[in-house]
Amino acid sequence: MILQILFFVLFLFFSATSILGYGFLFNNLFLNYKIKNIGEIGLLGFFFIFFISILIHFITTLSPLINFLLLLVGAIASYFYYVRIITEVRKLKYYTYPILLICILSSVTLNTYADYEWYHLPYVNYLTNFKIIFGLVNASNNYTYGHGWLDILGLFVLPLIGSKGLTALPILFYFFFIIYFLYEYFLSKNFSIKFFSASIVFFTFITFNRLKDFGADIQPTFILIILIFYILKSLIIDEKYSFFHKIILFFFYACVLRIGSVIVIPLVIFFLI
Repeated sequence: MILQILFFVLFLFFSATSILGYGFLFNNLFLNYKIKNIGEIGLLGFFFIFFISILIHFITTLSPLINFLLLLVGAIASYFYYVRIITEVRKLKYYTYPILLICILSSVTLNTYADYEWYHLPYVNYLTNFKIIFGLVNASNNYTYGHGWLDILGLFVLPLIGSKGLTALPILFYFFFIIYFLYEYFLSKNFSIKFFSASIVFFTFITFNRLKDFGADIQPTFILIILIFYILKSLIIDEKYSFFHKIILFFFYACVLRIGSVIVIPLVIFFLI
C-alpha cells in the first residue's frame, strides 16, 4: 500500500514537471510571450502535449515506454527553468499552499468519474495498443466522442503505473487553473481583476471539489473561463493586441478539448468588433 502511494506521488510530480517543461517549450518555440504566470505555463503544457500525442499516434502506438521517454523530455526541459519556476511560485502568498493542498486531498476518491470506464478508458487503450485507425468509429460508438483530453491522457500511460494514474491527471489541470487565478489575484492591482479572480477560485472550490466530478467536460470549461477573463482584461487594460492573441489561442484550445466550445464564437466576434 505504501509503495503504491509512493508511486502515485512520484507519478504526479513527474507529470507536473513534464507538463511545465512542455509549457515553457511551447511558449518559447511558438508564442514567445512574456508569461510569468506558472499556472498559464502549465495549461499551455497540456495544450502542447495534445499535439505531441496526435503526432506520435499517427506514426506508432503510445506505448508506456515511448510515453515515458516523451514525458522525460518535458521533465528535463523544466529543469532548465527551475530558477524561474521557484521565483514565480514565491510571489504567491505562503498561506495559499495549505489551501491548495487541502482542496487537492479532498478531491481524491476511490470512485472514478462516470464516463471513465464507458468510453475514456477504451479510447486510451486504443491509443496505447494501435496506431491511428481511420474509420474506427464504425466499430464502436464509444470512439465517437472527440475530446482532446482523451488524447492527452494517452500520453500518460507509463511503465509500472499503466492507466491507473490517469484519473488523477485532472487534479493537475485543476491545480494549474487555480494557480493561474491566484497569481492574477495577488499580483494584479486592479480591483475588477482581483474580484473576478477571487470569485472564480471560490466558485471552483465549491463546485468542483470531488475527483469523480472531473470528466472530460471540466477542462474546456476552465479554458473558456480564462478566455472570458482575457476579454475582461482587454476592457480594463490597454493591451488589446496581446490579449487578442491570447483570446484566439484559448478559444482554439477550448475547441480542441471539446468541439462544443464553438458556442462562444459570438462572444469572440463581439470582442473583435
